Amino acid sequence: MKKRNLVSYLAILMAIGFIIAVVGIIIDGQVMQKSYETTAAQSYNYRVAFLAMAAFAFLVCLVAIICMNGLRQLRSSEVEILNEHYTNLLKRYYDAINDMELLQKDIESIRKKKREQIESLQQQLRLCSVNPSDNHECNIERLVLDSQLVSHFHSLASKASRVSDAEWNALMQLLEIHFPVFTQRISSPQLTESERRVCMLIRLRFVPTEMAALMDVSVQQITNIRSRINSKLFRRKGAQGVDVLLNSIR
Repeated sequence: MKKRNLVSYLAILMAIGFIIAVVGIIIDGQVMQKSYETTAAQSYNYRVAFLAMAAFAFLVCLVAIICMNGLRQLRSSEVEILNEHYTNLLKRYYDAINDMELLQKDIESIRKKKREQIESLQQQLRLCSVNPSDNHECNIERLVLDSQLVSHFHSLASKASRVSDAEWNALMQLLEIHFPVFTQRISSPQLTESERRVCMLIRLRFVPTEMAALMDVSVQQITNIRSRINSKLFRRKGAQGVDVLLNSIR
């Protein structure tokens, strides 16, 4: 854009110079014709006056062009500053929106985990309050849930670490010792290995987000697996109620 303006100004100056040169030639011709009637001194003074006026006109045009160019550059600079300011404001605006959306997602994720934790605790409370006179089963439940192996699994879930086959086998052995009827029921050949592992995690009060982390799948896939377990073991549709049904196996 600046190059185009410079070329335009040079073209204007050349045109002005050309016009002045043409006028000078015409006047000079007239001066030559009158040279026979005027003295040499008068002709010289006439030419000097013409050149002075031409130079003055050229300088006036040059100054005017320089001033116009300065004004245009000033306006262009102001427009660039405004555009840059607008662009920065727009970027900050969208960044703020993105930050708010991420914050909302984080809050919703925390709420979901807390709801799952509350549901798990409610199930444990119901289990211990079904028959208050029989504390033996409740004590076993606490013993297993507070065991080092189960705590290790919770730690792996918090770090989104996958579980080795040896660790899965150790968890199954822990359940076989303390909940033999449960392990016998989930050992049904109609269940896949993934479904059997989800059953174990449900029995040990792991929430869906922890199950997803331990098995390296999405929460939706965990929901689908829970639905299949409910269908295969209890002939029910959907995932709702499968936790209570599995925990009721004694």
